[in-house]
Amino acid sequence: MDNIDFDGRATPEPERSIASGPALPTVTVVGAALALAACGGGSDGGGATGGAPPPPAPPPVIPLSDIQASRFLGQATMGATRGTINALVARGINGWLNDQFAMPRATTHWDWLVANGYSAATNINSEAGFDATMWRQMIVEPDQLRQRVGMALLDMLVVGIGGLNLNWKQFAMAAYVDVLLDNAFGNFRDILDKITTNAAMASFLTFLGNFIDALGPLIVLAIGGWLVINGRAEVGTLVVFISGFQKVAEPWDQLLTFYRTTSNARIKYRLIADTLPAAQAA
Repeated sequence: MDNIDFDGRATPEPERSIASGPALPTVTVVGAALALAACGGGSDGGGATGGAPPPPAPPPVIPLSDIQASRFLGQATMGATRGTINALVARGINGWLNDQFAMPRATTHWDWLVANGYSAATNINSEAGFDATMWRQMIVEPDQLRQRVGMALLDMLVVGIGGLNLNWKQFAMAAYVDVLLDNAFGNFRDILDKITTNAAMASFLTFLGNFIDALGPLIVLAIGGWLVINGRAEVGTLVVFISGFQKVAEPWDQLLTFYRTTSNARIKYRLIADTLPAAQAA
């Protein structure tokens, strides 16, 4: 039927192409495309099953050479031997590390000192036994990774036995190193929590505190003297600074003294507790 225009003329309907059929709904087209893609459509051979591709094969494990094992052990232990090289080559690095992590300590430094008679009263003011137990564990004990990590921690959290101002220095230092070795594979916060109540750290902090107390006035004198010579300060100002510095240091010294006293008492109590059973048995 012709369309009637407003001027009275008939206008023919727009011609429709013979080749163009009815338009497919968009949803139908998209759905068909998605179904075709999900089925792996369009692939040659018609045998595609879809799904994720198989994972790639792991790379082949290349065994360590003796030279590589020796170099690794030189970094992870206190030194390589023929036996440890063979064990590392046989187990591989991951297997060797798992073995080391699972290996308990054979004995502590404290227990070794007690077992070898260093808790006798004649050793109260000496360092006897400490070097022996340290070298023995680093060389003989099989937990070499723990020994290496413990010595690295001792390099960072430094305490020197020569700087301890208390009795039973060897036991105080042994207890400190035992804390580092027992927590070598643990949390760094736990290590800090434990060494803050250790007698060796308390005494060593007192040593550092005394050094700082002596160094502080020296720095004030050096800088203040230069200012006085150059007319930038008065002698009275310098004296006030030195006096004030000493007043500030007094509470810190008292706190360190209390800390050292309580930690030293803890060491003596532990020695008594370990010695009494052995004396009763004898």
